[in-house]
Amino acid sequence: MMPAEYLWPINDMWAIHNYQSPRMPLYTKRIEQRYGAPASIEDYCRKAQMVNMESAKAMYECLQANQGSGILIWMTQSAWPSLICQLYDYYFEPTAAYFGAKKGCEPLHILWDSNINIIKAANNTVSDQADLTAEAWVYDLEGKEVWHKSTQLNLLATSVKDCFALERPIAQSPVFFVKLKLRRGDQILSDNFYWSSGKGGSCADLEKLPRLALPTTVAKSGDKWTDRLAVKVTNPSQGVALMIRLKVIRAGSGERVLPILYEDNYFSLLSGESRTVSVEFAVANLAGELPKLAVEGWNILPKEISIP
Repeated sequence: MMPAEYLWPINDMWAIHNYQSPRMPLYTKRIEQRYGAPASIEDYCRKAQMVNMESAKAMYECLQANQGSGILIWMTQSAWPSLICQLYDYYFEPTAAYFGAKKGCEPLHILWDSNINIIKAANNTVSDQADLTAEAWVYDLEGKEVWHKSTQLNLLATSVKDCFALERPIAQSPVFFVKLKLRRGDQILSDNFYWSSGKGGSCADLEKLPRLALPTTVAKSGDKWTDRLAVKVTNPSQGVALMIRLKVIRAGSGERVLPILYEDNYFSLLSGESRTVSVEFAVANLAGELPKLAVEGWNILPKEISIP
């Protein structure tokens, strides 16, 4: 009979030593290959969310790019504290994988098929979509635009179309950023953002990004049961603000407010861009304390904002 400790892992790292699970060594290897060896537990988690964003979005964008009949995910949430195989964590916090999957599952979606280096647009609705414009920009590590291209297109219902090839700026910048937009006139139907290097190569140079302070404002509304926040984040710098994470905490204890709904999270802003994100949570989850907003990210100077 198998000992009880083999049936319910405390966490994935524990599982390595108790029944030689290969998952975490492979996961750690990918973190090291892509972003460099973690310097601490906090750095490990920071880099893990980068991998989570990329891998979850890639799974659904593969489906979009090939218009397959479906995809089965194992699994959307693990039954113990973990960093992989989950869209929200053991404590009900949506992870970067959740927002990567959400982006990849857009009904109208523009994407970069990096395997063949083609920008594609997918229409998963039941209606034809006409008079669209697909646009792509490439920025170097310093946030300077080095390439731009656009094209006009129509998309039949439940179809995908190649737009154009992407020009990789490897000579100018080993690590670069890709910004995509699918629009009809001035209406943005889909936008997307990537960081990359050589095909599947190291993005460790992202550590060279300058640390940025982002002006942030919070407007609060709601009722006696629900608090709603409108959080506006702006990047006034010349660089790229990468993987911005918003986090609502209790002002006294510093504990996270959970469960919680973020319209978006782990998003990035180019120079001059701003974004307003809605956040919603039950007043009861404050446990009698006031809320406070924490802002952090890959290269973001962390700060906390008191909310009246």
